[in-house]
Amino acid sequence: MRRVLGIVLILAVTINLYGQKATEDSITRLYVATFDRAPDGYGESYWIEQLKEEEISKSLFILAVINRAVGDDATILENKTSVGLEFIKSASDNIK
Repeated sequence: MRRVLGIVLILAVTINLYGQKATEDSITRLYVATFDRAPDGYGESYWIEQLKEEEISKSLFILAVINRAVGDDATILENKTSVGLEFIKSASDNIK
């Protein structure tokens, strides 16, 4: 459940910030926002082709990138998810 909430949070923010950007720009911005790094050449080329050929929608692309995170990328994503969920919890506690 925690991972799902984190993914929903990241998806909402990312689509709002980058949904209308050019393909290459969207890919780079997603990687930087999610993993604190630019995509490698192979990954960028792969996603450009997938998006330009409409093999995948932008929202599913975002979900696919998040779900394929491994190693350091997975750790960074988990840390960002934890921070986001703590922020939401803190904000909702302040409302009560």
